[in-house]
Order: sequence, then C-alpha cells, then structure tokens
Amino acid sequence: MTREDELEALATANGWNFSIEDHDDLILLPFRFFSGGVAHGVTDVIEGARDGRDVVAFDYEYRAVTMGMLETPMTFDSSCAVVALPVVCPELMVSHETTGHWLVHPTHHEVFVHERPDFARGFRITTTDTDFAAAMFDDSLERWFLEELPDRDLCFEISGSWLMAFTHRREADQVPMLMDAAIALADRIPAAAFEGLPTPTA
Repeated sequence: MTREDELEALATANGWNFSIEDHDDLILLPFRFFSGGVAHGVTDVIEGARDGRDVVAFDYEYRAVTMGMLETPMTFDSSCAVVALPVVCPELMVSHETTGHWLVHPTHHEVFVHERPDFARGFRITTTDTDFAAAMFDDSLERWFLEELPDRDLCFEISGSWLMAFTHRREADQVPMLMDAAIALADRIPAAAFEGLPTPTA
C-alpha cells in the first residue's frame, strides 16, 4: 500500500476529504516556512474537522542547494497541519534549541527570551512582536509545551490568521497527532494575546 493509499484510507475512515493533487492555494498562506528553497509543492491534502475544529493536513516539499566543494541539491519533506485563528496575529515561530531547528527561523525575527530556564533550554521562539509572544506564553501554555507536547520534534508557526504545526515527513498513522497538536496549541492561546488584534477580512 502506498503512502497516498494509506492517507486516503485514513481520511475515509474519519469522514475527511482527501486529494493527492498539488494545492497551490496552501503555499499562498503567509508562512515563512514556505519561503525557503525552490520547487515548492503541496500534495496529499486531508481536509476535515477534528474535535469540532476545521483542520487541513498535507505533505510539503521543497528543494534547496547546499554550498560546499560541490553544489548539492537536497529535497526536504515535511508534514504540516493548519488551523484558522480568530484574529490577525504577528509572526511567531516555535522550534527547539538545536542547530537543525534554528535553520527554519527567519533571521529578521527577534528571539523572545524566557524567564523560565527549563523552557528556554528546550524551546526557541522568534517573533516580530515580543509583546504578543509574552502574552501568548503564559504559565499554562509553557507547561503544555514542557509536559504535554505530543512529539518533541514538532515546530509551530503563526502568521496572520493561521497557525501551522510542522515536522519532518510522518507516516500516515501519525497525521492525526499532528492535526491534534495544531488544534491544541490554537485552543490554548490565552485570550489576552488576541486583545486588540484585528479580525480577518473576508
């Protein structure tokens, strides 16, 4: 059974829609994660509701060239899940304090410094608005990251009225975990972080 067959079976079992074709509209979402490399592509899209919230999961691929003695093209495969937010937010990214994860952060973002050393050792947050980050990462949300995050390799990005969870390409049976992680973070953002932010236009 191919990956596409497994994803389609997953979608069918949960009453979700599945499409194997490329979805250019998803790449148009304003995530910085989509700005690296070339030859971007979105495939294997699952659209449905989980725990009462609409969510879209998909495979994302792009190519980059590493410089050295010889130029070496590399293909990066990711699994992603996107949910909508009720307001238009500043840009914010969450990854981990490892060299590999640093590479997904745009360099123009400012690093948000935490007061909790245990959190700062495990997670790296960059943002265009440190006040938004401070309001978002209250004690409850930090505890969720430290104690309940379902997978230590997950990264997150917020941009505009969208939140995305992403990681390296996962097997079909792990896609619901990724969808749940995106929903869980969206549901745990404190209302105070959204105060004063504009609502999305139609």
